[in-house]
Amino acid sequence: MAHWPELEPAILPNAIPIDRREDLQPEETMNRYLLPGEGCPVVVTDAQRDWKAQKLWTLDYFKRCYPDDEIIASDRAPLRMEDNPPMKTLRVRLAEYVDYMQSEYHPLSNHERDMPFYGNSWAPFMHYEQMRSHICRPYFVPDAVPEENERLDRSFTKIFMGPPSTVTRCTACAESSCGESCGGF
Repeated sequence: MAHWPELEPAILPNAIPIDRREDLQPEETMNRYLLPGEGCPVVVTDAQRDWKAQKLWTLDYFKRCYPDDEIIASDRAPLRMEDNPPMKTLRVRLAEYVDYMQSEYHPLSNHERDMPFYGNSWAPFMHYEQMRSHICRPYFVPDAVPEENERLDRSFTKIFMGPPSTVTRCTACAESSCGESCGGF
């Protein structure tokens, strides 16, 4: 299976070009991408420029350092009550999920229906000071969370991961032309 850089871009109805930027100033982020109307998607190519995580974090690192952390892996995310059949969800140890992502044939694959399981629930920043030191707030967005609410900020920060061919609702939405507004990544 080809990975995304090798694929031809898809032509989608109502698609708009997405800016690719670096050295984006917080004021410009607010004025150009967040405030006008409903906002505008942007890819910030140097968003992680100051992150230690760029060098440290690998799937093997997660498996070695946090093997027993439990994550929720679902075949559709986020949950939608109207799904038929309903979203299938598994609770799995992180080490097992990493093995699943790195293996073509893994016992978790026997539980798949039409797409792989997407791990979107791991929130290690609440529990591991070391991991928090590997990332920092985005330099290009004004900080709206006061320092005294740092715990609240960490609770909304998660790590999303999945094997090749993982699909998020935004991807599925764009491919199906359902008309929902999905934004950019």
